[in-house]
Amino acid sequence: PDSWGLTGKVALVTGGGSAGDGIGNGRAAAILLAKAGARVVVVDRDGGLAKRFNVTWTPTFLLFDGEEREHFRALGWLPPEDFKAQTETAIGLAHFNRGEYAPAKQSFQHVIEHHAKTHAAPDALYWFGVTDYKATQQKEILLQSWNKIIDEYPQHPWALKVSFIRPKK
Repeated sequence: PDSWGLTGKVALVTGGGSAGDGIGNGRAAAILLAKAGARVVVVDRDGGLAKRFNVTWTPTFLLFDGEEREHFRALGWLPPEDFKAQTETAIGLAHFNRGEYAPAKQSFQHVIEHHAKTHAAPDALYWFGVTDYKATQQKEILLQSWNKIIDEYPQHPWALKVSFIRPKK
């Protein structure tokens, strides 16, 4: 699968569930595509799959890697622009969780630059700073990112969570 040239490509797999405990064609395709480096979105109407992954409300967006480890979960409908930003943030988190900091930063940077007015932008800013810190052990970008959250998204929960970096007046 590494030689398929799918790294960074997006794949939409319909029928990604499987009947019973087996592995159907859709699920098998999704796993192989993810292992080949594609960003995979799986859609299925099977209630068993929802139960297996503890989906109690729809729509629910889950991002898994090729080993079926969950890296991201979002509940509820989003407008297309927000969904794109949320998906890119989720992909960044999957990279981050695997210690792949360069592609994680690229995903977060894309959201920051192209989806700044979405609800995912403060999340991307937060994780961009954290990812840079994990990669470099330097705190400058982390603090810049967190200060930008406080200044540009003061009502977002991350603004409160990172407010400790500023001295009280």
